[in-house]
Amino acid sequence: MKTSLIFLFLIASFFVRSLRWLGVLQQKEYRMDRLLLYLISSEGIKELFRIIPKKNDFTRTGLKRPKLTARSILMSILFVVVTFVYFSYANIIGKEFLLNWYPYPLWYNLILFILVALIFLIFIPLFAMISALPTALLAYLQTYKRLIQAKKILDRKKPKIIGITGSYGKTSTKLLLNHVLSKKYSVFKTPKSFNTKYSVANSIVRGYKDEEIAIIEYAAYKKGEIKELTKWVKPNLAIITGLTNQHVGLFGTLEDIIKAKAELVSSLAKNSQVICNCYDEKTKRIYDESNSKAQLIQVKPELGQIKISNARIDDQAKLQFKWGESVVKTQLVGAQYVEIVHMVITTALQFDMKKESIIEAIESFNPHEKFIVTYNLANGVKVIDDGDTSNPKGFEAMIKLAKSYKASQKVLISPGIVDLGKDSREVHLDLAQKTKKVFDKVIYVGEAGKADFKSVWSDELLTTSDQLKEVISSLDENDLLIIEGRMPSWASQYLTA
Repeated sequence: MKTSLIFLFLIASFFVRSLRWLGVLQQKEYRMDRLLLYLISSEGIKELFRIIPKKNDFTRTGLKRPKLTARSILMSILFVVVTFVYFSYANIIGKEFLLNWYPYPLWYNLILFILVALIFLIFIPLFAMISALPTALLAYLQTYKRLIQAKKILDRKKPKIIGITGSYGKTSTKLLLNHVLSKKYSVFKTPKSFNTKYSVANSIVRGYKDEEIAIIEYAAYKKGEIKELTKWVKPNLAIITGLTNQHVGLFGTLEDIIKAKAELVSSLAKNSQVICNCYDEKTKRIYDESNSKAQLIQVKPELGQIKISNARIDDQAKLQFKWGESVVKTQLVGAQYVEIVHMVITTALQFDMKKESIIEAIESFNPHEKFIVTYNLANGVKVIDDGDTSNPKGFEAMIKLAKSYKASQKVLISPGIVDLGKDSREVHLDLAQKTKKVFDKVIYVGEAGKADFKSVWSDELLTTSDQLKEVISSLDENDLLIIEGRMPSWASQYLTA
């Protein structure tokens, strides 16, 4: 009986730990820099020493696992091969070693198997990484194959390429700009938040259909990555959405982020335009770093002929503003979107669109993926959901939005912000102090920044699924729930409309 329980424990532990680490590798995009940053974070250290499975690991929402893709399937097959090789050789080596000092053959194989299995269980993260290595070579070859194909397509059709970069707001800007420009032109855009070499090239090869304009996101986790992509997909106009210390843990410093984003601007021809979001003056540092001769067009409130003013939210938290004498009513949730709208207007005017057509397009735009959305839970509570990747600027914007919204109780649920590196403590402490002034309760569902929020909120900080469930059930139509950041699956089940 005891032997059977030992076997069941080992099998369950293997199953859960293996799937979780295969999932972690996929979540970190199979990048060693992102994985190493994760391993030195509090969340990564906790996961590294998480040997014994939890009850929640055996539920559909609680079990962390990789999404089924060709690469994850191949990596899983290789992981099985690595596992087989390990157990085969470990048993042979174990028998040679233990035979010299353990004289009882009846228990020999059982003791040897348990020892070998426990060592394997501890080193599952390493074996998962080894399994991912061959897929990295295949991914490298496939990426350059796609880049060559994409360049041939673009060189032949020569669309006007709009490149978007920045620390935040790239996808939102792309989606709104696509909607506006489509009123006059045929427009191609990369789907979702695709912004790496492979995803951009693959999108062009599969989706580009001779459109006049192509809108491309350019992102990076280190210097040189945007520069490399611009060699294959060279922009004619650049948009800089903003600057913050998002992913500074990977870049090292804010200066390195600036240099990486500036690579897009540096690739532009002399007669090109750069549209820069200067609502925050420090964003202009990206243009300055590029030493580009391209024309800089600064986007600021009430600047020149494009006078955007009186930005506010209505009683449904939707953005309204004045453009000159015209009042524009959007479906965008949150006053912070005025920066994106202003950049889109400025870009559309560069393409000779008329003011009336631009306003009509902005007002008809229905935000969906990658935008803040609002809905009501079954008990009537109002939810404002910014459930995509979180960054310091977006987090602060949601705090300001909650402050301006009238509600009996205001509750925040967040997993914190990842990839901040050495800036994590400072950023999370600042955010925790700001949330303390606005929210009645905070439910923390992640590990990044958890200790910092705990230092501010003390025992009032809620962290468990039972506490989340209890708070949700206690709210009603007079209350407000803010979701900031991507929710883990165990929390999402309580947050659906």
